[in-house]
Amino acid sequence: MKKSAKTRQHIIETTAPIFNQQGYIGSSLTDLCQATGLSKGAIYGHFQNKEELALAAFNYNLRQLSQAIMKRVDAEDRPSDKLAAILQFYQDYHHFAIPFGGCPILNLGIDAQGQHPQFLARVVEVIKKLENHIRRLIVEAMQAGEFRPNLDEYKLSRQIFSLLEGAIFMTLSLNNSQYLLDATDLAQDILRDCQQSPTPLQ
Repeated sequence: MKKSAKTRQHIIETTAPIFNQQGYIGSSLTDLCQATGLSKGAIYGHFQNKEELALAAFNYNLRQLSQAIMKRVDAEDRPSDKLAAILQFYQDYHHFAIPFGGCPILNLGIDAQGQHPQFLARVVEVIKKLENHIRRLIVEAMQAGEFRPNLDEYKLSRQIFSLLEGAIFMTLSLNNSQYLLDATDLAQDILRDCQQSPTPLQ
């Protein structure tokens, strides 16, 4: 990696938790310069403006989240087990999110409301992608005979994702992981209800 690329990556990794915790407006250029040890000119030599840097920081946080989830998911073979792995990851999400300053999706989504449509558009894109991933696993579980074939995969994926994001907000706001534990328990119950009933003996 060239020196310029290393410097750019250093800026992104260093400012990512600042943007995530303090928000776009709350993250001053002074904060960013102090954290990176670089001048304003050095930072803007790698990014056109603060907006571009904030989006790069969000994408970095998102990659860390995605890689952590997929590490669990890829360790499983069956679609239903992959769904269970996602829920298991979120049971410990409180500890995962602390170094990042909270949930990047939730934080940027709230920060962008009514102020930064370009950020909100990126959050919506990410939410749809995550929901679609859950939905595809539900469809695969139906096709594999693990789940009943008549399920509404769109409704189920919305329910599960909404449960998780709502519980993340409560857990991080109140510093109480029980909200996530309860939400993942409920999501597990929902998925258990989706399972194919065994054929009764004749």
